[in-house]
Amino acid sequence: MDITQDKMLRIATDRRLKAVDIRILIYLISSDTSEFNQQELADLLDVTRENLNRSIQKLKSLGYLILTKSNAHLNNFEDYIKIPCIDRATNQEIEIRRKLKSNKMKYKTNLDIVTEMKLEEVMELCNIDVKSSKNKFILEDDADIDLNEDEEVSLDYIPFCIVRKRTDLFDLFDLYKSYNQKIHSIYIDDELIDSPIPIDDILLFLSCTELFRGLKNNRILDIISNFRIKYLDLMIAYYMNNTNILDKDFFIRYNEINKEFIRNREINISHIMQVLGYLNRETSRVISRFKSTLVNHNIPVKEKYTFIECLDIIKKVNEYEFLKDAVFNLELKDLEDIYVNN
Repeated sequence: MDITQDKMLRIATDRRLKAVDIRILIYLISSDTSEFNQQELADLLDVTRENLNRSIQKLKSLGYLILTKSNAHLNNFEDYIKIPCIDRATNQEIEIRRKLKSNKMKYKTNLDIVTEMKLEEVMELCNIDVKSSKNKFILEDDADIDLNEDEEVSLDYIPFCIVRKRTDLFDLFDLYKSYNQKIHSIYIDDELIDSPIPIDDILLFLSCTELFRGLKNNRILDIISNFRIKYLDLMIAYYMNNTNILDKDFFIRYNEINKEFIRNREINISHIMQVLGYLNRETSRVISRFKSTLVNHNIPVKEKYTFIECLDIIKKVNEYEFLKDAVFNLELKDLEDIYVNN
């Protein structure tokens, strides 16, 4: 696969990826074939099978890998197959979603930036780097095919099933519908559950689900909250640095919607130094120089500051050298208009 310098730089600077993720991705880019035995690849790269599987799912969720073949039953290049069934409890026709199992997978690398996702892909995204199944979205229905002795298979056969637990997709879609009603004042039809969603709307949705705490399924909200804490800033930074998708209007809305959560957010002192343009921030000399600057401006020296305190520091210390990032994502005047002047 031909890869440009810009694309290689994008991989190297993608802070969503860990070292093992980059190693696996670079191998798949450089390999003549994308079909491999996972255990053999784990041995070759000296990683555990568990970490290999986790990295592959992560790379796939972030759009770096596209599944092109799993086994003979795979349709539409997806990990899951949907089986039409009759639910014995309700006597209604439903689709059971099952994970396809295969020791051999065939992927192709994809270095195009993902600009939209379906809700099922959002669920997989929120599951990355989460080890406990209790803290993950359920992607597969827990159900058994249940046939009586007098029920025979025919050409138009639809099996009967006993459903123990459905996927979390329906609860997530219910949350997404409520988000659209509250934030965008629009109603989402149930038929749109499998429709692609622009990435900017996905990021806005994942940023503000705490607004529905106590109104919606807390387990779903906890999973999204865990993802938001670990990855939302990194997702925003990735799209800020590599696309024009997240414009000023997006960030004004993002900050206005999440105002009450962001204003008291605690920021490490090293992060403040970064947006103020300090280099070699880990050295004691630079840290000492920055702390002296704070003292000279009558600012108390602490290890963490609230977002509002950070705006005051930026204004007093070096407003004109302020570097925007995923947290401080607007000009200082715009941030003050949202958080200080209102």
